[in-house]
Amino acid sequence: MTAKEYLDRYRLLNVEITAKREQADSIRELAETVSHFSNGVGGNGSGDKVGRNAAKLVDLENEIIAEMNKLVELKCEIEATIAVIDDPTLRQLLTLKYINILTWEQVAERLNYSRMQIHRLHIKALKILENVIECYI
Repeated sequence: MTAKEYLDRYRLLNVEITAKREQADSIRELAETVSHFSNGVGGNGSGDKVGRNAAKLVDLENEIIAEMNKLVELKCEIEATIAVIDDPTLRQLLTLKYINILTWEQVAERLNYSRMQIHRLHIKALKILENVIECYI
């Protein structure tokens, strides 16, 4: 695993959680719609649909909670790994890019560097991090 892949795990897990949250919102909305239309109408099996949707929603919310716990652990792990780097600018760069999930433009602006210089510093930071990761793995 490269240093970039190692760091990018946080963003990717964050994207997965966001997708599952959106899916949960969709199921919740669907359940409310089914429930709304089934009020006063009996015998059409809509109660079963509401129950199935509620069960799906509970399962999905449990998955989201489990993934959020993983996300917190992963964030702590990555922050600890980044903290090993001596250079404060490189630490800030990696934190802004991979933990705060900022764009390159935002990182450059925050650190008051050109985008080109940020990319050079990023390459340097990844090389240092490669060595750190090799020591731990």
